[in-house]
Parts: sequence; C-alpha cells; structure tokens
Amino acid sequence: MRLWPFGRRSRVTRSRDELTISIPAPGNIFILLFLSVWLVAWAAGEVLVPWQMVTGEIAPGTFMISWFVGWTIAGGLAIYGWLWMVRGRETIRVTRDVLGIRHRVWRRGVEQQFDVAHISDLRLVDDASWHRFGEDDPPHYSWREGPLAFDYGDRTVRFGKGLREAEARELVDEISRYLFNS
Repeated sequence: MRLWPFGRRSRVTRSRDELTISIPAPGNIFILLFLSVWLVAWAAGEVLVPWQMVTGEIAPGTFMISWFVGWTIAGGLAIYGWLWMVRGRETIRVTRDVLGIRHRVWRRGVEQQFDVAHISDLRLVDDASWHRFGEDDPPHYSWREGPLAFDYGDRTVRFGKGLREAEARELVDEISRYLFNS
C-alpha cells in the first residue's frame, strides 16, 4: 500500500518586520457531529425550561435555577468548542521584540504577548502521552496545548495545537532563524 505525505497545516508569512504563522484549529468530525446534535438538545432545553417555569409547569426553585445556569454555561462552552473546530485559528506573530499567540474564532480573540528578551529554550515538546495509545499523530481534537514550547520566566508556554512533529520542527527552526539569526 502506498502512503502519501500529509501537507502542511500552517501558513507562514514573512515580511521585513514580522513573521506570521497561521494554524487552523484541530477538529474531529465525530466530536463535531456529537456537539451539533447536543446543541440542538441544548437549545430545546434553553427554550422549554424557562417557558415551563413561566407557565408554572415547573416550580422555579433553587435547584432548577442552578441547573438552568449550569445548562446555559455548558451550552456557551459547547458553542465555543464547535466554533473553534469549524472556524478557529491559532496565529503566532513574531517581531524582533514580541512573540504573540492568538487563538481566534473568525476575527475575535485576544493575543498573549511575550517579550522576546525573556524567551528561552524554544523547542519541540514530544508529548509521549498519545504514543502510549498507539497513535502516531497528535490528537486532532485535543484541548491540550501544542507541541511547540518556550520558557518565559518561571513558566512554560506551549502552542501550535494539532501540528505534526515534522511540521512543528520546521516551525521551531523558522522562528529561531527569525529571532536569533537575523
């Protein structure tokens, strides 16, 4: 059986002042379908439960109000997860002074900025936790952080969700060349 290599997930754009890496969010069709069905049930509960409280079919006690608040929060998180898998993107912006990481859905998202002077040990992290299950690739549906990492003061910052090892290694080299060799 002939195997074909996977293409790159990331898109690298280099200008005179900035290096930008854009990575689409990892997704899993089964989780996406499950969330789609679950969100239909969630919407029904979001409409029917308040209606039944207003009409008196359900007593609006402490339990029902607490359940409804939890149900609403869970639905908001599920909507965000669904949107992240469908339209999410991780953008890494590198300048001479700042490395910025932004998780966004459509054009919304907040960029975390890191001062390049305090970044050390930019590296590829081999996350062996998925290898114990016999997987060769990172889980594409994972909420975990990606395989790229650097130390920033006393913490480790990870990014690049859903990247395969070979592409992640290329990106580490690209970022290192931009920051430390030019």
